[in-house]
Amino acid sequence: MRRVAVTGLGVISPSGNSAGELFGNMMAAKSGVKRIAAAYAEKLIVKIAAEVDFDPIFFFSKKMVSLDRTSQMALAAALQAWDDSGIVLDGEEKNRSGVFMGTGQGGAQSLDEICIQLYR
Repeated sequence: MRRVAVTGLGVISPSGNSAGELFGNMMAAKSGVKRIAAAYAEKLIVKIAAEVDFDPIFFFSKKMVSLDRTSQMALAAALQAWDDSGIVLDGEEKNRSGVFMGTGQGGAQSLDEICIQLYR
């Protein structure tokens, strides 16, 4: 059996944009649900949602900001996890490591293409 080690955490969510922020908000019972800030909210029946307050400029260069929002958030969480791990890889280790990401709202094809480009 092969072993897997979770060495770092990364989070982009309505309740916090880092593992520490999310944990702190959960411990304080602070909800990520609030009034919708977007201008189109007045046209909606429901006026509350769990929106993610995410600024891609904080994480990426201008070139990477052109990615779809789902990919931006997934990659930002992956970068956090990698940084949190403190791992420095060299040589063959780079070919034997990876980041496991999941998405429930799309962008998977974009993520595949970006990851392939980053790890060539």
